[in-house]
Amino acid sequence: GKLKDVRAVKSLIDALHDENERVRRYAALALGEIGHRPSAKALKHLLTDPTQDVRFSAVKAVASIGGPEALEPLTTALTDTDWVVRLTAAQGLGDLGDPTCVPLLCECLKDPEWSVRFHVVSALGKIGERSAVIPLIKALGNDKVAVRKNVILALGALRDPRARPALTRY
Repeated sequence: GKLKDVRAVKSLIDALHDENERVRRYAALALGEIGHRPSAKALKHLLTDPTQDVRFSAVKAVASIGGPEALEPLTTALTDTDWVVRLTAAQGLGDLGDPTCVPLLCECLKDPEWSVRFHVVSALGKIGERSAVIPLIKALGNDKVAVRKNVILALGALRDPRARPALTRY
């Protein structure tokens, strides 16, 4: 992966099916470092792997690869049972910047884990889609100060006048 040699892609994709979870994990990370876009599709099956580290590595790799191929795996990972996987998916979607994922990210503003909510807010601010304004205003009532501060930053980045009355209260 570090050499970013695309000749390794086929072998790494084969390694994604290895019985050893460490082999699957490191193959996924190597594919992410190479950044070969068609590999995102091959990584998708790891999103249901029983091992959290493998799922996390697959999401991290897909996020690193980016492009339109990354959208579906990253949105799927938003519902993972592990909060680190969900957080990583939110970060990846923010970097991807595709406004079609905004409704799903807005749903994740209710995630039980505050750090996921924090990164979802960051992603919504990065994407810059104004359809997120009302859900972000509602998120100003979040119980975590860090999340509320991040909401204020995201609303500021969106520069939507509908946010002004809510922001003047904070």
